[in-house]
Amino acid sequence: MYSGPVISPAAKDRILGLIASAEQEGGKIHLDGRNITVSGYEHGNFVGPTIIEADTSMKCYEYVVSSLRRKYCITKHGIVSQEIFGPVLVVLKADTLDEGIQIINQNRYGNGTAIFTQSGATARKFEHDVNVGQIGINIPIPVPLPMFSWSGNKVTRSFVPGLRRIYFFIAGECLG
Repeated sequence: MYSGPVISPAAKDRILGLIASAEQEGGKIHLDGRNITVSGYEHGNFVGPTIIEADTSMKCYEYVVSSLRRKYCITKHGIVSQEIFGPVLVVLKADTLDEGIQIINQNRYGNGTAIFTQSGATARKFEHDVNVGQIGINIPIPVPLPMFSWSGNKVTRSFVPGLRRIYFFIAGECLG
């Protein structure tokens, strides 16, 4: 993965602080980009790709949630008004499909989600039970671009009526 520098030293410090907070709160750092150095730019604002396994009570998750609206979000960690906005992926683990659906549905935002599965029954249950604007089944959801206008649910509801504006299926005939 190629990633350029983040915008400023303050942004780098904020991102590094969020990664550290995940570790301090019991999160697992699967890929740690905190100590990356780029030859010729040793004092640059670089943060390498980072993958964090977290849970919904952690500060790093709350920053991901607040980024969906870019407004203030009051949490147990105080007022969160920024997203991580760095090469950081926060992963939540669920032991069952129902638990995963519950995590998604308890989130007050509803932009989109995806599932990767070989089971048609699992795909159908997921598609039917999650409350989001965009669902990917065996493909990721698209990044909102002009041709895919923002299509959230709940507090991120699109201005176009309807719970789900676009369904994405690969070989949809296999789902039945």
